[in-house]
Amino acid sequence: MADAQRCRGRSHAARAAAEPARRARAAAEPARRARAAAEPARRARAAAEPARRARAAAEPARRARAAAEPARRARAAAEPARRARCRCGGGAAVAPEATGPGRRREGGAGRLGRERGMEKLRRVWRGRTMTFGVPLLLYLIGGSFGLREFAQIRYDVHELHGKVDPALKEKLKQNPVTLESEYEKLEKSNLDNWENIRGPSLWEDSRTVQKQRREALRLKTE
Repeated sequence: MADAQRCRGRSHAARAAAEPARRARAAAEPARRARAAAEPARRARAAAEPARRARAAAEPARRARAAAEPARRARAAAEPARRARCRCGGGAAVAPEATGPGRRREGGAGRLGRERGMEKLRRVWRGRTMTFGVPLLLYLIGGSFGLREFAQIRYDVHELHGKVDPALKEKLKQNPVTLESEYEKLEKSNLDNWENIRGPSLWEDSRTVQKQRREALRLKTE
């Protein structure tokens, strides 16, 4: 019985000691739930931060465009007068009303046509035909002309070095040895009657061995 009372007293003391921590957790629970509820908004702000920084970086350019807008409008307003001066050959300025609405419409159509023509020209210039096709054709045509010139130089050099001395040409003409005479000599020779002759060894003199072979062959034929 005494042991049970002591155990109950100890558990009661432990619960009493843990009660402040439990109450602190209970008090902090609303704040934790508030933070959990605010987490999606925080993540959305973090995701929108790069866009905000990009807008902040683009703000000076937007302000510069806004500051340049009055000058652009002034130039656009002065454009009819400038064109009127150009049509008059650089003389005094002519009011836009003096040209008439038909002239203004005609000038606008001409400007639109010129802009379209320039746009087509830019599109063709930036297209694959001008970027890849024309350089390839120039490379092929220029390469053929260059190769022809280099080949002509090669042929000229061969022709220059291939010329025979006239004296040597005369000696060659006087030489009775021709291809036909050598062929006839080869036909007269007996190719079936031959003898296998041993060549000189590494330690023997080639000229001495050949001389001995010739002497032996001469004595044999005699």
